[in-house]
Amino acid sequence: MKRMLFAGLTLLACAALADEPPPADQAWQRILMLSRGPQSSNPGKQEIIDQLTELEHQADAFWQRYADDSHVWDAKLIVLQARLERAAQEGKKPDLHTVEADAREIAGAKAAPDGIRAEAAYTLLDLRASTIVESHDSSQLAAFDAEAKTFDEQFGATPRGAQVPWLRLEVYETLDRAKADALLKQLASDKDPRVAMEAKRRIATQDLMKKPLDLKFTTVDGKEFDLAKWRGKVVLVDFWATWCGPCRMELPNVISNYKKFHDKGFEIVGISLDQSKDKLVSFTKEKEMSWPQYFDGKVWENKMSSSFGITGIPTMWLVDKKGLVRSTEARNDLEGAITKLLAE
Repeated sequence: MKRMLFAGLTLLACAALADEPPPADQAWQRILMLSRGPQSSNPGKQEIIDQLTELEHQADAFWQRYADDSHVWDAKLIVLQARLERAAQEGKKPDLHTVEADAREIAGAKAAPDGIRAEAAYTLLDLRASTIVESHDSSQLAAFDAEAKTFDEQFGATPRGAQVPWLRLEVYETLDRAKADALLKQLASDKDPRVAMEAKRRIATQDLMKKPLDLKFTTVDGKEFDLAKWRGKVVLVDFWATWCGPCRMELPNVISNYKKFHDKGFEIVGISLDQSKDKLVSFTKEKEMSWPQYFDGKVWENKMSSSFGITGIPTMWLVDKKGLVRSTEARNDLEGAITKLLAE
């Protein structure tokens, strides 16, 4: 009875809202709440799809009802992004004709904020890159580069501007390795320090993958460690610190994989950017982190992490059985990556 009463009240409320739209501020807050994603800690795919569908519906209704509101272009962009994400979640191809038309409208709207226009323009560029990568059609590279140049001229100063070089690099890496290497070298001297720093990091990463990783040190408990002695094993090199919130959030996943794969040939070595040796030892003992730890108490001046150009933590590298670094972004799918390397 209570369930039926609640359902009846809900229908009445919806009917009332249909007759009289809520104030713009209230409608916008509803959109912001939906844009944060499902409230459950472990949402299923259908829950995510339903949330995106509702977000798209609410944002679409917003820009049509409140055409003079300051958030109208934000709403149009949210419709575009929610539509693309929903298609991805459903494993379907988006309606490219509609998506491109909507993105071009937003990108070309002089009344829209530059950041919103840049997001829409980047969406177009990203779709073009995906199409080229999927088709392996190198004849489209010239047109793609021209679009990237136009984007840089219009929106190079926006946050998205710093991402376009990497979109180009991704396309080149798929179609032309020589062009990709040349572009990366060129980007290392880019006038934008964000781009130059990332290019240098990637070049250093490429060099890491060309020969076995040399990692020797005295551990926090006074033992000598040499990665070469772990040949034949898959090794996670974890750059972290006890004071790092994201590192601590990632730790349950690290420990879980260690317990699951250790007997199958998986090892971990930690490079700690801690300042206090006592805190590090106490923390690792409490969490039963029995693997070797490097420590010198210098935090960001840490000799080991600095030598590898580490500028943010957690950073996780996966080393294969031959001692070669195979991934410098192992957080993305740690379990899957470990499984794959162990099978080699």
